[in-house]
Amino acid sequence: MKTSNAEHDRQRRTLMIVLILNGLLFVGLGLGGLLANSSALLANALDNASDSLVYLISFLAVGRALAGSCAPREPRVCCC
Repeated sequence: MKTSNAEHDRQRRTLMIVLILNGLLFVGLGLGGLLANSSALLANALDNASDSLVYLISFLAVGRALAGSCAPREPRVCCC
């Protein structure tokens, strides 16, 4: 299934927004957890950090997909 450059741009923009929001939540929850000495808030902050990592990987994958879609394809050769 081919997607257009506009679709890739929309996906990258959405992933970047979600990544930034999760990063802000991580910082806010982490600071709140440290100030309140709350292990629950710190655990939630780490959960948001792991979510941010997933969104970062997705962001990079969408970028690679866009870069790879413009590259010429070489025929595969089977050595069987």
